[in-house]
Amino acid sequence: MVIRLAHCRCHNLTQGRGPEAVEQLKKLHGSRRDHMSEENNVIRGIFAIRNTVDFLITLITVALSSLTTLKFRPQIAGVDDQDQPWPQSSEDLLPAGLPGSVQGLENWTREKGGTSKVFSLAKALSTHYRPFALALLQPPDYTFAISRPLVHLTAVMDFYQYHSKSTSTPGFEDTASAVFDFFQVFFMQDPADTFDEMIRAKVDEMAPVFERLAAIISSFPGRSGSGPAPQDQWSEILIGIQLFLSLGGKRTTLDAGVAQLAQDMVDPVRDAVSGMAEARKGGCANLLCPKKIGSVYAKLCSKCDLIRFCGPECQQMAWKSPPLPHKAICAKIYALRILSLPRETWVALWKIQHDRVRSDELRSARTVNGNAVDMKLVTEIGKTLTAERAFKEFYRARYMFR
Repeated sequence: MVIRLAHCRCHNLTQGRGPEAVEQLKKLHGSRRDHMSEENNVIRGIFAIRNTVDFLITLITVALSSLTTLKFRPQIAGVDDQDQPWPQSSEDLLPAGLPGSVQGLENWTREKGGTSKVFSLAKALSTHYRPFALALLQPPDYTFAISRPLVHLTAVMDFYQYHSKSTSTPGFEDTASAVFDFFQVFFMQDPADTFDEMIRAKVDEMAPVFERLAAIISSFPGRSGSGPAPQDQWSEILIGIQLFLSLGGKRTTLDAGVAQLAQDMVDPVRDAVSGMAEARKGGCANLLCPKKIGSVYAKLCSKCDLIRFCGPECQQMAWKSPPLPHKAICAKIYALRILSLPRETWVALWKIQHDRVRSDELRSARTVNGNAVDMKLVTEIGKTLTAERAFKEFYRARYMFR
């Protein structure tokens, strides 16, 4: 598919139109086609298409990152269709429907001509629109969810090991990071154990690829000694490997070392701030919200400015709703937001995209009185939000996806 797209046929447009048209086409292409072989033109076209697809994926990811989960943009009156904001509905987000969209993206993950950036797109879609995460599972083969990522990991490891050890690793790093960022989708709250069932079914296929990847990562400079491992993206990937293999019932030689690494990397403040960011972006927090999944328009609570509700009725229901009434956590968040942090600090926190940077910013912040922020209060808020999210996912799994 990619080769067909990359095979430039523009020169056919200049036939019979004279030398000026030919010269104009050469300038448009930025090269002189008559000095390039047909094979080189196809190769160049493949790179151009992949770069274009990667760029479009980045644009889509950015567009979705500014939206509340399950929320879509309103139509602007008097504006042409092509200039309307995107997406305006689930149909606008996935015009080919769920199965068709998964199949279309799967074409871009094929071994030849595909791009691992598609997994970043799949994560963005799954995070924003949970039905997509369930649609891409495709049991019993789990092709898109597991098999295709493993093919990409194997290909990039083959390339890395075939070339000199001195070769730079951006491609290796980009692919591994994209795949494991995508795998985070399967660690969402999953009361139905849909994801766990998939991991158990595919663990024998995953184990050799993961163990090979772990061996390569362990050979990187600064990781082969007896000292503590650095806390970077490679360490996070090693922890992800351990989590997957453990869920699948596999015991490996990685267990002891990675378990210690995971323990060293535990950061309750970072996890709490991540949960706060997710809540601020997420949909209606009322467990029994009557609205359907695709129509939730959630507004921030005016007091805490963190939790969202789709209207006064839902907020009133949640205010004293057991087992986790909004009244209790709202007071804690209000204390953090109003009594501790300057307004500009609170606003700036939610403009930061990375959890680690966001938590570092909060740690370095000072209260209105010049004191350090109460991190115990932050972690308490995070624990409550985690519990609320688990209850919410339980209700979704029970009443909305069956």
